[in-house]
Amino acid sequence: MKTIRFWAGLLAILLLLIHQSVSSQSLTQTVKGTIIDADSRAPIVGANVYIPGTDPVLGSATDLDGNFKIENVPVGRIDLLITSIGYEERYLSNIVVGSAKEVVVNADIRESLIRLTEVIVTDKKHQSELSDEMVLVSGLSVSVEETKRFAGTINDPARLVTSFAGIQGDPAGSNHIVVRGNSPNTVMWRMEGIEIPNPNHFTEEGESGGAINILNSNMLANSDFYTGAFTADYGNVLGSVFDMKMRTGNNEKREYSVGVGILGTDITLEGPFKNGGRSSYLANYRYSTLAILDDLGIVDFGGVPKYQDLSFKVNMPTENAGLFTVFGIGGKSRIDDEYFDENSSELEGAESFRSAMGTVNLNHAYFINSNTSFDSYVGLSYNGSDYSYDELNEVSQSMERDYYDNLEKYSWRLGTVFNTKINARHVLRAGVNHQQFHFNFFQEYLDDDDNMTTGLSDEGNAGIFRVFGSWKFRVTDDLTITSGLNYQAFTLNNEQLIEPRISFKYRLNEQQSIFGGFGMHSQMSPLPVYYSVVEGMDGRPNKSLDFMKARHFVIGYDWVLGKNLYFKAETFYQELYDIPVENDITSSYSLINSVNGFTDKELVNEGTGINYGLELTLERYFQNHYYFLVTGSLYESNYKALDGIKRDTRFNGGHAVNFLFGKEFYLRGNQNRIFNISTRVTTTGGFRFTPLLLDESIEKGEGIYDNANRYGVPGDQFFKWDISMSYQWNRTKTRQEIKLEVQNLTNNQAKTSEYYNSDAQALEMEYQLPLFPVITYTVEF
Repeated sequence: MKTIRFWAGLLAILLLLIHQSVSSQSLTQTVKGTIIDADSRAPIVGANVYIPGTDPVLGSATDLDGNFKIENVPVGRIDLLITSIGYEERYLSNIVVGSAKEVVVNADIRESLIRLTEVIVTDKKHQSELSDEMVLVSGLSVSVEETKRFAGTINDPARLVTSFAGIQGDPAGSNHIVVRGNSPNTVMWRMEGIEIPNPNHFTEEGESGGAINILNSNMLANSDFYTGAFTADYGNVLGSVFDMKMRTGNNEKREYSVGVGILGTDITLEGPFKNGGRSSYLANYRYSTLAILDDLGIVDFGGVPKYQDLSFKVNMPTENAGLFTVFGIGGKSRIDDEYFDENSSELEGAESFRSAMGTVNLNHAYFINSNTSFDSYVGLSYNGSDYSYDELNEVSQSMERDYYDNLEKYSWRLGTVFNTKINARHVLRAGVNHQQFHFNFFQEYLDDDDNMTTGLSDEGNAGIFRVFGSWKFRVTDDLTITSGLNYQAFTLNNEQLIEPRISFKYRLNEQQSIFGGFGMHSQMSPLPVYYSVVEGMDGRPNKSLDFMKARHFVIGYDWVLGKNLYFKAETFYQELYDIPVENDITSSYSLINSVNGFTDKELVNEGTGINYGLELTLERYFQNHYYFLVTGSLYESNYKALDGIKRDTRFNGGHAVNFLFGKEFYLRGNQNRIFNISTRVTTTGGFRFTPLLLDESIEKGEGIYDNANRYGVPGDQFFKWDISMSYQWNRTKTRQEIKLEVQNLTNNQAKTSEYYNSDAQALEMEYQLPLFPVITYTVEF
């Protein structure tokens, strides 16, 4: 009954707002930004920026700092054309202009190899081009506007990327990312080019995802996601890189945004520190309200999740000392739950989980001249978690500790990147950085003999040091090659290595290109693995583990079918080796399947794995009020442990298909009132799990797994239909939006794994996240 009232209330609110009277007066806004050289990152003076199709033409030229400003731009969607003598023309489409906030567009353009005074060359880039010109393969651009527009994202960039080929989400509902069959633990998170801890709520050391991203889309600029064969800039990562960018606050006007919704209440504020100054601030605070869904009985979280987070960026340009930026994010979360006997309703167990993370970083960008710059940084981070589980002792009838862990890690990092554009053909980039970790890990659990056993108990330090160099060579206007070397060393056990990287892109004609890449890559294991206590052994047997390693091979083809239609096919082959596996020739255990940082086994670097597959993408960019995206992936992911048997990895779903469609409607032809609808259908092969042995589980009173058939059972075929609807209305100096998102609209219940129910002495199934509605109201002013 509560659920019916909830949906009826949502429908009533939507109908009321859609019929609300909104002024049809012509509203305008300012569009401004900065234009820079794609290779040197220096501002371009005198570039022309204008809106095609306007009469009279609305446009502007960039000043000495590369800045432009176009005033009195009508509210709605616009395109921008950027031209400059000696540079390739750049066309940006479907920029959303609202009445409340000034629109900031920062873009780069590439110098032409044809150096004639009056020549302007048409840009060959398509709309999904990456911000890092060094990257030629296995990358995609993550648009903030898409994060807000695509169904199934809940304004979470990690959920957005699962719409793209080769990337899958977690059927259980978290935002863990599986890329090309690799464990979520092989995802690296970066912010403003600096590695950061896992930026998610409800997570612990060794994990790379969580329930909800700490950084929401109000703070983000367009970002990049890389799925393999990385350039030398990226080290200590095996699977994928999410390089997020934070937008810069408005330095001329103070602006605000307030959002109220089921996932939380948040406020965003930005503006100049003083009128007429160049410095600016941007900050967001959010507090959770997930108890609403739990109280209504729509979703049972097993306890009520509570969380809050804060993110900020301060931008401080100077006349002669360069640009200083301070940015940070942080959040904390908790959930508590109790378990009762199904027959007597007696309290049987209780668990509590808390997690927190935070990072603060100072960045300094300094140009020696228009072609050469240094980008230096220093940062501090913290991430920690605390989990406990208490169970009823049937003899004493009191609650006793069954499991407890406390994991804390402090990190500091510093580094600098040197970038120089020698000419239009050659760009060099080199960098050095160091991360130092101080950690305090503790874990204890009740063993099979009901004795409390210590699994972790260590406090110490470790660090990872890197040096890299990259060279981009535009051999001709059609052929570009990027190559480089990455050196890294792990101070805990003095492991070190050098890794070569190379990639190319060759343009067959104005619309078609082929590309390819090769790279050797490596990653340290989660820190707790090195310090695990193994029963029957002295010391820390895993402390000498080497890096996990992989060779990535990529080849692909893309075809710009028209101004707004794009096709890409990409094949990949990844050979994984030196993977930690249990030091037992009868064991099937491999760290390749891990989603956290724990193990109780002695490990050796003798495991292997193979991932290979084909990815297809057909995308129609937003034009004439609609868009679509169709992606498909076929892949295999296998591994071998010391038993020598080839097995499916935990993440070998085999295939994934996504279809996303969206349309925008101007109500009564009025751009001040916009109704958006987006829908996404996803179907994938289920991730695999290890079956339980019922008789042995009954005898032991706990789940006993059939490790001889490790990950031998596939989960059900996963199907999820998401839908998103929003209504926006612009008034003078304000913009409001109400948005309804529903994940798993059909409430499909695919089986994802199984567990042992000791009360019923039976095996029961875990299922995908059920129907999950989110409604938000946002006002900007």
